[in-house]
Amino acid sequence: MTSFLRFSVVVLFSVSIFSCGDDDDGEAAVDPREQAIVLLTGGSSKDWQVIAQLEGIDGEDISDACQRDDVWTFDVSDEFTFAANQLCFEGQDSFTTIWAISEDAQVLTLNQDGQEFDNIIIELTETRFVLEILDEPGESGEDSPAAILVLEHR
Repeated sequence: MTSFLRFSVVVLFSVSIFSCGDDDDGEAAVDPREQAIVLLTGGSSKDWQVIAQLEGIDGEDISDACQRDDVWTFDVSDEFTFAANQLCFEGQDSFTTIWAISEDAQVLTLNQDGQEFDNIIIELTETRFVLEILDEPGESGEDSPAAILVLEHR
């Protein structure tokens, strides 16, 4: 009987030691770029409406009604459409172009008229998208912030 008891204790101890592995072995790593693409496009195409333009991240909302009806649409085929429902100024127009997200999901690049504009993703959830729009590079080669746009999925 004592041999059986010893054998049982040894088996239980062995099982408990070998079962204490890394619990993450079976889980796939989350790709931040792919996750951002799904959030931005909803898996196919997703509309985002501008709700505010801020002077800095905690700044005052300086948007007006004609900006707050603008709709940004991102498609999984890398197509971006800007729809200016009410024109804010003469010469403003809706347009479609190409978009891309950096590997680390921190930069959204829009290609407009053959030029690439990098913008900083501040926040991206299923319903909220906050983006720091950058001006063209200045003489120093540094981009400077032009606006913080807050968009919501509609």
